[in-house]
Amino acid sequence: MKGPLLALWGKADRNVDPIWNANRYRALLANRANTEIKIIPKATHGLLNANLFNYQLPSDWPVYKEGLFIYLGRKSYVPGVWTFISNWIKKATRTSNKQSHAPTSQ
Repeated sequence: MKGPLLALWGKADRNVDPIWNANRYRALLANRANTEIKIIPKATHGLLNANLFNYQLPSDWPVYKEGLFIYLGRKSYVPGVWTFISNWIKKATRTSNKQSHAPTSQ
């Protein structure tokens, strides 16, 4: 993959070790441009608010948590995570567009 890369893990992830995975990505991609690797505090594997939805699988959720997820909608996720992701995409898109339109010397 040659495009920008955003790799996110929830710190409260019950499926994978976020610290190990993030460090592995950092080691493998140390010299790669347009890469951001981040562990999101208080987030689950799916970047949901761990205080409310810290289960390994959605199938583990009690029925009332399913209702709460539907009721809260976007607020089910860690505060600010969607703004962070959308801002990263905007920045990465601007950077990629500038690089792809830059004159090349031959």
